[in-house]
Amino acid sequence: HRLVDTSLMVADPATGRYRLLFTVRAFLTDEIERLGETKSAHARFVERCLVVAEQIHDQMFGPDEAAADRRLREELANFRSARDLGETDARVAITLAANRVVTWRDLREIWAWATELADDPSLAEHTRSPAILAAAAEAARLVGDFDLAEQRAREAIAIAERDPEALSRAWSVLAVVAHFRGDFDSARMHWLRAAQSPVDTSAFVGSAALAAAYGGDTRTARQLLDQAAALATCGSHDAFVAYVEGELRVNSQPEESVPRYVDAIAIASRVGCSFVDGVARVCLATARARIRDVAGAAEGFAYLIEFWRRTDQTTQLWTTARNAADLLAGVGQPKLAALLLVAADSTPGAAAVGPEIARHSGRAWTPLAELVDETTLEQIRSELAHLGTAAVLDRTLVKLKELVAHQT
Repeated sequence: HRLVDTSLMVADPATGRYRLLFTVRAFLTDEIERLGETKSAHARFVERCLVVAEQIHDQMFGPDEAAADRRLREELANFRSARDLGETDARVAITLAANRVVTWRDLREIWAWATELADDPSLAEHTRSPAILAAAAEAARLVGDFDLAEQRAREAIAIAERDPEALSRAWSVLAVVAHFRGDFDSARMHWLRAAQSPVDTSAFVGSAALAAAYGGDTRTARQLLDQAAALATCGSHDAFVAYVEGELRVNSQPEESVPRYVDAIAIASRVGCSFVDGVARVCLATARARIRDVAGAAEGFAYLIEFWRRTDQTTQLWTTARNAADLLAGVGQPKLAALLLVAADSTPGAAAVGPEIARHSGRAWTPLAELVDETTLEQIRSELAHLGTAAVLDRTLVKLKELVAHQT
């Protein structure tokens, strides 16, 4: 309190954290150097960050997830500095402890740390190389590079026999890739294999339920989802279960799916689980489109296109775009819808979709032939080549926001 009163330290009443003013920090850094204590001070700082990262890892999968999420975001700058200051083992340990909890969070900087480690040839024989490869595989699939994700996941599996957590994560990555490619049977099997890990078991079983549902096996999906609900240990797991509950209803009872998605969004937002928040919003917007809530659907799609672009999650971006195209086609915008679908088809990281997948999932399928004739389609392909996908998304955002304004 005395340091705060004399303005040598600043207190943040919202978080209960303290920081040094720049001039004070510079003076103290000079003093540490003058006393010859820089190396030991750095070592203490790195050790402290490693302890905090491991504490966050342990707390994130329990009832204190919301507090752990806030702490992770508050400590991010410290972790960044500690990685720069620490020896190799400390850099690896901090990266992996922080990385394991961000699968469902929009902290792409931490994904990039894992990629950086995997790209470092000096770490190829590191004792934690299975976990490094699994984390880098996760990072690759999050940004839509499925080939690299699969390659690194298989490399991790080949050497991860003594690291069950890395092994489960690698199997989960293979499951996600299969899921987005439309191979739901393989996705379900891979996720159930991943569920043998003691960490994130509920999420893996819940994901297997989702794959079963998308494959048309609703009975197995229900059994697996009930298991996932019983295994849930944190808010992210509860949110994911609520989201999949919505997916089990959206095609046959879209009105009943809406409150499940709303529940998933509310739970996810409370604990900082931005990924489940996002995917549930995609499905909520799609459900609203199906029940002809044009303004609600358009507003949801516009928000999500901006969110996925900001967080660099290619696969979710183009799933959202395809579903938005279905809405646009239904409100008299067939050319823009076709342009959006052609752009999605040209993007390697977009999830597979077809009439059978759309029948059992929340992914929309709109045949281009139903929107425009062949001559117009060729013109649209030329227009895309000239504009680029970014401009197509910009144009889509303008139209979606116009729909919101017009409907309200």
